[in-house]
Amino acid sequence: MSVSVMGCPKAWHMPLPFSSSLAMKRNPLILLSLLICCRGAGAQPKFAFEPHSTWKIADHWAFLVAPEGEKVEGKPLSYLIRVGVSQPDSRGRLDCWRVSFLGWKNVPPKFGVDCEVLIDKDAGFPRQARKGQKREPIKIEKLGSATLITEPVPGWPLEFFPLLEGELKAEDSSISWQFTRVEKGEQIIITAVFNEFEKEKFRVRQTWVRGEKWWREFERHVGGKKNLFARRITDAAELDHLAKTIEPPKDMRWPSGDPFYLRGDKRLHVYLEAGGKQLPIDGLLKQLAKATGLTLTLADNLKNHQPDWELQTNKYRAWQIMELLQSIAMENGLWKRNAAGYELVGVSKRLVSVPNGDQGVSKGESIPPRRDDSLLYFIVAGVGIFILCLYLIRRPFRKGGPA
Repeated sequence: MSVSVMGCPKAWHMPLPFSSSLAMKRNPLILLSLLICCRGAGAQPKFAFEPHSTWKIADHWAFLVAPEGEKVEGKPLSYLIRVGVSQPDSRGRLDCWRVSFLGWKNVPPKFGVDCEVLIDKDAGFPRQARKGQKREPIKIEKLGSATLITEPVPGWPLEFFPLLEGELKAEDSSISWQFTRVEKGEQIIITAVFNEFEKEKFRVRQTWVRGEKWWREFERHVGGKKNLFARRITDAAELDHLAKTIEPPKDMRWPSGDPFYLRGDKRLHVYLEAGGKQLPIDGLLKQLAKATGLTLTLADNLKNHQPDWELQTNKYRAWQIMELLQSIAMENGLWKRNAAGYELVGVSKRLVSVPNGDQGVSKGESIPPRRDDSLLYFIVAGVGIFILCLYLIRRPFRKGGPA
């Protein structure tokens, strides 16, 4: 399959690799949107292949990150982060993957503990990005129907884009991205340069291996100077060695400094079906216990904890639901392992009142229980029907038809 765009350089009229061809046959609207998204402001670049189209919930990777010029006790700073794909989110009519970047080992506090990027499931562009516990927005700008991160975040390799080739320009031509692609066997090296008023602000180079879901290496230059380097760790032995040799920060609350600690327990990889609004915690814990064979309990101060949430009905792994429970309406939520299973500890941000007034010792918003008014509705409806029937019976009968 080949793509030819009016006004494009001849080098752009090249066959697309098999994965893009299959994706476009499956959804031709993707190709159409790519061709018109920068209409009047330069032609839309082509895809090399689409790694984001192969993602699944719970995909995750580990990375060694080294910010340029940062040192600790005279030695170059390096640290470990994890990147994971979690439950999809929606932005208007767009379905997005929620991609979490989490500090794992030795991340300096000034870089924060995490970031989050929502990536369009069809087009592969980042639609929203936030950083830190306060979820501060990261700058994203539109170029036609494309959106890209235009603010390098210190310490985090967040820049993600479809593997493009060519140029994207804003309608007023004030900003642009230029993409070049070099293929060496199975390797694909993408260099993306962000320009503002025709002056380079920063550039990102990513090294991919065809068929893999995330880049192998990442390098960022800001103002012409190297700013950050990162590489994905593909060897389990190397990852284990780094995890043991790099000390986690003293204030890291996760067991062994790993925010994905629950995923290491194979017993929590079983599936269960769950979903609905105002899901009661007790019911979920019973489902989890039945599926895993473990005993799952709440700390004494969380007995009245009830988050106001909605979960899309689907099949989830046990650890996915447990990760949600430790984070939604919770402060410092953590599952502590014990001989029988796990106990959820932390501080609730939403407590539900109970008749005996036993609120535990958690701090949070005290929410009165919902009153069941169904009986009152039936009584009012019954009285209304009785009055209507009485009126119809007592209404005088009019003889004859209309005059």
